[in-house]
Amino acid sequence: MKLLLSILVASTSVFAQAPKYDLKTKAVLGGYEQLNSSCTESGTRRPCVLAEVVKTSTGLKLNLLDHDLSFPLTAENGRLTFDWENPENGDCDDPGCGNLLSLKGVVYPLKKGSNYVPALKVFKTEDYPFPEYEGDNEGEVKSVVNFVKR
Repeated sequence: MKLLLSILVASTSVFAQAPKYDLKTKAVLGGYEQLNSSCTESGTRRPCVLAEVVKTSTGLKLNLLDHDLSFPLTAENGRLTFDWENPENGDCDDPGCGNLLSLKGVVYPLKKGSNYVPALKVFKTEDYPFPEYEGDNEGEVKSVVNFVKR
C-alpha cells in the first residue's frame, strides 16, 4: 500500500501543472541570474544577478540592473510581462555605437527537473547605424537574454 501511494504521489508531481503567476505571486520576487553571460560574481563561478523583481505599492516591478531601467509588470495568461519602447531612441552617430530601441519580456515558470522555477526572458531590439569594422552589428539587431531566479 505504501509503495502504491508513493508511486501515485511521484507520478502526480511529474505531471504537475505549471504555476500561474499574477501580481501577488511571491515566488517571482528576488534576483535573477543572467544565463550565458561572461559576468560572474567575484570569487565564484556563479552568474551575476542582473535583474530583480520587487514588490511595489501598486504591484510588481522588474529592475534590469545592467540597463539601469525599471518596468511595471502586468499579468497576462499566468505570466508577467512588460513592453517598453525607448522614448529617446538615441542619436548614435559614432562608429560602432548602438541605440537601444525596445525591451519586451516575460516572467514565466521554467521546468527544472520535476519542479518549476521563475525565469525571465528579455527580447531586446537595438540599432547599429554605423558599424566600425566589417562584421560588426549593423542595422536593427534583435537578441534574447535569458535569466533564472536565484
